[in-house]
Amino acid sequence: KMGDLIANTPKDCISKVFLEEKVFQTWYHGRTVLVGDAAHKLNPAGGFGAINAFQDSVVLANCLYEMKDASSESITSAFGEYYAQRFHRAQAQFDRSHTLSKVLLGQELIEWVMRQVMYKYIPRWLFRKLTIKNWGYCPKIAWLPPAKKSEIADES
Repeated sequence: KMGDLIANTPKDCISKVFLEEKVFQTWYHGRTVLVGDAAHKLNPAGGFGAINAFQDSVVLANCLYEMKDASSESITSAFGEYYAQRFHRAQAQFDRSHTLSKVLLGQELIEWVMRQVMYKYIPRWLFRKLTIKNWGYCPKIAWLPPAKKSEIADES
């Protein structure tokens, strides 16, 4: 049992980690900009944290690439465009991650029932559709040519 495991573990080997989940409203100020967990902390159970950091980085790089000059106004404009493109997507992923973590890890009866239904009764085609919705957004680096189909991993 979990209680026995905890009771038999030396107290100096037990640590408590607080899990923070939050999408911050402010992502930039002056010449400083936040990406990834610094801008949006997602529950790790959903698996969305790293991919959102990559997406942030690509979108930010594209916005910086499109700047006409290195003035403060251009930088602020690029950061504002980055925020406009990423904030609502990050918020949506936060909501999905939070819900998914409750279903996967929740201890309430409704969460247990949802977990059983999800694993036993959701058809494969619906699971694929939900996966594409969650993982289908894929910003491209603006100054690189698109990858050839033969260079992309098999998606089947």
